[in-house]
Amino acid sequence: MAAASQGLRVAVLGATGAVGTELLRLLEARGFPVDGDPVVLASARSAGRQVRWRDGELTVREVS
Repeated sequence: MAAASQGLRVAVLGATGAVGTELLRLLEARGFPVDGDPVVLASARSAGRQVRWRDGELTVREVS
């Protein structure tokens, strides 16, 4: 298990949908200890879209 002071590697599958968007919002609002930026994944149709994360945006990658 990771030490409390270390961030965790996080991926969000379905990042462009309602649940994925809410999960990203909650991770940010609650200060979840993410190591770097989360990996955001979705279908080929959503790949390349931008999703908001903290003070910027992340590019959605296609899940394969």
